[in-house]
Amino acid sequence: MAALEKVKPMAVAEANARLPLLRRIVGDLVEMWRRREQVRVRLAFFQKEIAGGGSAELAETVAGLRDEENALAQEMTLLEHEVQQLGGMVKDPAEGIIDFLAELEGHLVHLTWMPGDSCISHWREIDGGLEERKPLPVPAQHPGATPGWIGA
Repeated sequence: MAALEKVKPMAVAEANARLPLLRRIVGDLVEMWRRREQVRVRLAFFQKEIAGGGSAELAETVAGLRDEENALAQEMTLLEHEVQQLGGMVKDPAEGIIDFLAELEGHLVHLTWMPGDSCISHWREIDGGLEERKPLPVPAQHPGATPGWIGA
């Protein structure tokens, strides 16, 4: 939990207010991840070809794919940093799942958002998996609500 010590707990309303920008960033992040995975598949194929005694042209193709993979990884890092600037943490770049640190009834939890969610409506324990997501108490989903939630 050392990394979480630097993150300030966020109210549900505050996290929801960031979703319009977050949706665009996460859309780009998921696309970069998809493209990088495609490059990785092609790279693995061509690396096997080279291992079998490939040509200079194959070596050039592999070098180009490595450069492309590195560029996509750098773009993903920048997008993940943008998510962090909004107070979120990328849980799963392939699916676009984002967590926000929050406080519920005196203990830290993650608010969890994923593409397709109209708002942040679920939470999970800090060490819990996505399958352990629980619905937020109904008042906490609405701006201005405070029961149990820090600064909502």
